[in-house]
Amino acid sequence: MNVPNTWVCWGGGNALDTGCYAQTQINTAVSDTSVVARTLADVGHYKSLYTKESLRSDPWYNLSFELNADDVVFATVPFQG
Repeated sequence: MNVPNTWVCWGGGNALDTGCYAQTQINTAVSDTSVVARTLADVGHYKSLYTKESLRSDPWYNLSFELNADDVVFATVPFQG
């Protein structure tokens, strides 16, 4: 989570990269949920969302996709059993 109006800059920057970024803080919550699920990628749809094609083991494939940028940090709780 970005902290409003708190920017940090490293170096002089340039036209493509100012070298500045927003300060962040950890957003925490207590939950009784025991499973965290994110995204699955079905790489059989690497050419099209509408047609599935199996990948072969001999060629290299260039695949690109967006990743979810959220991190989940779990507290360590000693086992009581």
